[in-house]
Amino acid sequence: MRRVLAILALILGTCSSFAQKYEIIDEYRYQLRNDEAILTSNETWKYTGDIVVPSKVKASDGKSYKVTGIDDRCFQNCKTVTSVTLPSTISKIGQYCFADCEQMKSVNIPSAVKTISQYTFSNCRSLTSIEIPSGVTRLGEYCFSGCSGIASIKIPAAVTEIAQGCFAGTGLTSIEIPSSISRLPGYCFERCKNLRSIRIPSTVTLIGDWCFYGCSSLTAIDIPRHVPHLGSSCFSGCSSLKSIEIPPYVEYIQDYCFKNCEGLESITIPSSVTSIGGNCFENCTSLTTVNNKSFIKYLPGNCFKNCTSLITINVPSTVTLFGEYCFDGCTSLEHISIPSSVNTIGKNCFSNSGLKNIAIPKSITSLSHGCFQGCSQLVNVDIPSSVTSIGYACFSGCTSLEAIAIPSSVTSIEGCIFKNCSNLKDVSLPSTLSTITYESFSGCSSLERIVIPSSITNLSNEAFKGCTKLSHIEFPSSITSIGVSCFSNCVSLTSLEFPSSFTIFGSRCFENCTNLESLVIPASVENLGQGSFYHCYNIKTVRFLGKVPKINESDLVKTASLYVPKDYLQDYKKAIGNKYPKIYAWTGDAEHPLCEVPSIAYSDGNLLFACNTPGAQVHYSVSSADIVTDALADDGQVSLVAAYDISAYATAEHYEKSDSEYATIYWLPTNDGSSTGIKQTETRGIMVSSHGNVISVNGLDEGETISLYTIDGKLIGNAKASGGMASCTVTEPIVVVKIGELSIKITIR
Repeated sequence: MRRVLAILALILGTCSSFAQKYEIIDEYRYQLRNDEAILTSNETWKYTGDIVVPSKVKASDGKSYKVTGIDDRCFQNCKTVTSVTLPSTISKIGQYCFADCEQMKSVNIPSAVKTISQYTFSNCRSLTSIEIPSGVTRLGEYCFSGCSGIASIKIPAAVTEIAQGCFAGTGLTSIEIPSSISRLPGYCFERCKNLRSIRIPSTVTLIGDWCFYGCSSLTAIDIPRHVPHLGSSCFSGCSSLKSIEIPPYVEYIQDYCFKNCEGLESITIPSSVTSIGGNCFENCTSLTTVNNKSFIKYLPGNCFKNCTSLITINVPSTVTLFGEYCFDGCTSLEHISIPSSVNTIGKNCFSNSGLKNIAIPKSITSLSHGCFQGCSQLVNVDIPSSVTSIGYACFSGCTSLEAIAIPSSVTSIEGCIFKNCSNLKDVSLPSTLSTITYESFSGCSSLERIVIPSSITNLSNEAFKGCTKLSHIEFPSSITSIGVSCFSNCVSLTSLEFPSSFTIFGSRCFENCTNLESLVIPASVENLGQGSFYHCYNIKTVRFLGKVPKINESDLVKTASLYVPKDYLQDYKKAIGNKYPKIYAWTGDAEHPLCEVPSIAYSDGNLLFACNTPGAQVHYSVSSADIVTDALADDGQVSLVAAYDISAYATAEHYEKSDSEYATIYWLPTNDGSSTGIKQTETRGIMVSSHGNVISVNGLDEGETISLYTIDGKLIGNAKASGGMASCTVTEPIVVVKIGELSIKITIR
């Protein structure tokens, strides 16, 4: 029992020696344990003003305690603390201790302190200087980060470790790293925008990721010889750095290492380098020369993107791959020699560059998406027979490219391949192509002719849209369909003839081909497509070779003359006669088609004839019921109709005679409604013609209105004259046309 009691007493004594309590003494809160006091944060209020920490405090138990430390986060976010004085008895300052004390202008670190903990002085923006005691051996993570007022700081020789982000975002202008340091870890001097110089000793063997990121005032730096690799984004954003020597022992240059070094003018990559990371020199806009002595295998993605001053770069023969966007935006790069070792050129590799000529080695089998897109100065491209496919928009926007030959090895090209190549005049397409994809030649405004290879069965959407000089298209017998808006806005096309294999017109496929005059539609076509020839206002003749296809109201201009097989004439008139009044039988063959039916117009006392068939001559007849010879007047009175009946047809060499066109000129009084004879000074000629179900009246005053009625007086419709003519669609076989107070009875032909 005595032994048990002795052990219990010992345990209670031990617990008593480790017992701790918290007490507020002179407005400061302390943790009390044994004979020591640790200053802690006040849970009731924030510390403020000038802080003076005593070396010892007397607690309520009457005992004195030595103040030996500052607890974690003790003054964190005490934004009104202006200064802190610490006693020499302090040997430990906790992490985040003074973090975000934005108005603190001074603080001392006692000599007994050996470690500056993580984030200890983080974001103390008003702090302009601080002295690190000579006995300190470690500077913790981000311990001075955000101290933007500190312009200089001396690192004692005893310090053996500088942790990650230690000086990030400080106001340092210069700093010397002691030889006791072997590593500069990640983010160490990140965003030290005022840092102009730094001395790094030869003992340093590591420069970590983002170490000098955003040090925009840094003009020079000596990298120690024994650093094996440069970390990711290590010097990114060092925009004042004009030159840098990479030591001959560096093996790896990581991603983004020199990105946005806008002042960097030249760089030599030593032979020791075996790998360069992506985006490594991106946006180095002053870089003119890259002397590449390395044995790298890859030029990674975005490696030299937007190096707008780059003129010269030598690519080692060990390189097998050019990555995506590798030279994108290198507007001064006019020439580059691609070694035969390269077997892959990545997406948009040379897009928007200044290349004028490019020879693609035979080791390349595919040209990727956008590879040369936007190379506005590219004049000549040599594509070898090893290439089998060309990617989307590969040459899109190459506005200086005038001619290109696609080798027979190519079996597929993706969309927009030559889109907006505005100077492209000559294209040679191989017979191995299986399709011409969407927007392939869209906007090639200088292309005058195109021969579609016999291997093509389909032309995709907008393939030749906006080829404004395209006047000749040679369709193969294999073609079966044309996609949506395929040839829209090809304003130089004047005639089109499709092969007998053709079956499908995509909607609006020839929309706005405003100079198109004649069409031949094969018998295989079943549907003309919605708006296929919409806004093709100058189409005059359309020759159909088969049965009635589906034709929508907006497919063809209504004034066009439609020539159809004689056996299907009534079918066409029944199906579309109410929309297209000029439908005629075509009795000729392909060698001797019918002449186009001539048009008849009347103006200023003159008959005007026109025919769109080349070399056509118009034959006409004029008759009138008023003209008789040796007639007998039974009662001494004769009624005159005051009208001329006109008919006309056309003939031309190698064409059969056209069908006849008919019109009637009525002589009407100009002053009143009474008919008192025909005198030129008192009458005017009004010409009336009918085509299918459309009545047309010529010779009207501008804006003059006509009205049409049935025989029993029901209004059919009104029409206002434009250009001297008004027209209206009717369904009645006989109608009455009323012009002012005058009425004319018309029989529909």
